[in-house]
Amino acid sequence: MTENTKKTGLSNIVSAAFDWVGAAVIALAIVSVIMTMFCRVVNVSGESMTNTLQPNERLILSSVCMQPTYGDIVVINQDNDEPLIKRVIGLEGDKIFIDNTSGIVYRNGEPLDEPYVRGGYTTNHNQQGAVTVPEGCVYVLGDNRPVSRDSRSSSVGCPSLKDVAGVVTFRLTPFESL
Repeated sequence: MTENTKKTGLSNIVSAAFDWVGAAVIALAIVSVIMTMFCRVVNVSGESMTNTLQPNERLILSSVCMQPTYGDIVVINQDNDEPLIKRVIGLEGDKIFIDNTSGIVYRNGEPLDEPYVRGGYTTNHNQQGAVTVPEGCVYVLGDNRPVSRDSRSSSVGCPSLKDVAGVVTFRLTPFESL
């Protein structure tokens, strides 16, 4: 093997290594931009969404052009508190009533079919009568209603859409669409 052949082989290896490193850096930059601007990963803590979500599951949250709708699972930012992960039950203008005798949640006079509710029963947690969801807000409940701190609580109430960090689109562990 001549000296020129050795140099050519070595320069090809170095060139290929730089190509791979460059591609990896570009890929990481693209993923970073996407994760920063369009979606993010959140971790489930607490049991307010069991059986749908389990503690320590990781979720992909979409925050682009998101307009939550009925049944969406959303993450809500709170001042000086951990974010809440809840299900959207009502949108602005909806009238929400929880029948404490039957445990049925009514939206605009219609009973909701909620197969995801753990135990199948919802208490009103001292909610007095029907609640009309204010403009620019949502009414949210956890799926594990006995332990959930949600819109039934005066400390949460009807969160503003400005406080909705995004809509959960995928579960990473195990991976599946929600």
